[in-house]
Amino acid sequence: MCPYLAKLPITGAAVSLFGGAAAETLVSASDELAARLDEMQFNLGEGPRWRAHKSRLPVLIPDVQSTAGHEWPIFHEAIAGTDAAALFVFPLTVGAVDLGVVELYHSVPGT
Repeated sequence: MCPYLAKLPITGAAVSLFGGAAAETLVSASDELAARLDEMQFNLGEGPRWRAHKSRLPVLIPDVQSTAGHEWPIFHEAIAGTDAAALFVFPLTVGAVDLGVVELYHSVPGT
């Protein structure tokens, strides 16, 4: 595990850059599930990363297995059975420029 993640109450993280004319790029993922969660949302076109990117606000979901189905039914079905129990997505913005998102997941539900 990444030494920085060991200090946070999360299991994994991914950083993606996208927006404007730039193609999406997964810059880094702490583990296979973090990369898979990022890829799922990109491929499905739905999930908390898209709301965070569009709203420019954090999206905090303390129990994704129970609550994500209301807003993102296809994504909810895709993550069923994974170890992702909570998702926390933060937009990466600098002034008026949207750069991408930081996606954190935890294998235990909670804030």
